[in-house]
Amino acid sequence: MKMRGKISQALFPAAILLLFAALAQASDAHWSYEGESGPAYWGELAPEFKEAIGDAQSPIDLDINTPRQVSFHYEDGLFTAVNNGHTIQAAPDDKNESCIVIDGTRYYLQQLHFHTPSEHTVKGMAFPMEAHFVNRSGEGRFAVVSVFIDDGKENEVIKTIWDAVPKEKNVGARINNMFRLTALLPKKLDGFGYQGSFTTPPTTEGVLWIVLNEHIQASAEQIKWFTDLIGKNARPVQPSNGRALTPLQGGQKP
Repeated sequence: MKMRGKISQALFPAAILLLFAALAQASDAHWSYEGESGPAYWGELAPEFKEAIGDAQSPIDLDINTPRQVSFHYEDGLFTAVNNGHTIQAAPDDKNESCIVIDGTRYYLQQLHFHTPSEHTVKGMAFPMEAHFVNRSGEGRFAVVSVFIDDGKENEVIKTIWDAVPKEKNVGARINNMFRLTALLPKKLDGFGYQGSFTTPPTTEGVLWIVLNEHIQASAEQIKWFTDLIGKNARPVQPSNGRALTPLQGGQKP
């Protein structure tokens, strides 16, 4: 079996329920988005969370409006949805070859999930929602694609996720029919790249972020449904500490 950093089909879909935790090297320590277990205290909750006080944390504020080369090879397919208590995520089955290519390295899609409001901001402004597409190379490196979501018309693809996901935590459900993954991408795929971290504990650094310029839309009702179920789940922006934003050219959606 080729090394893609993905789970085997034999374990699907049970292992999907643990995928988000595995990607982030999760700990048993309790964390949340508020109070004494909130973002300001993450670095103190467990020894493995100490990177939360590092110098290359995510998200950050994007204050430069300028557009390395990235190509998208995302495929529609069968996905499983789950509410893991911190977000709603959807993960492809093991046959899905969805990936992005950066400097000749393929990063295969592991899962996508959502935050409200957006975690990254642009010149101090947050968006109603943000989608993260988590990709991993065969060598175990991560690249996360960020797509901002504006308040607008109903999003049919997001609707298929919301309709499928059980309200019970950590219970996976197959999304009916073929999941139209590419419909969650904007038409133009140019954006910014920077070196950062995961935005949930243990906030491991060494993650390449790709934040797309163009946005997609979801309805106010869809955003409210997510917030009512999950609550606000955005980590505050972190100091940029002089990190440069690299223009990325992704061309048009496939």
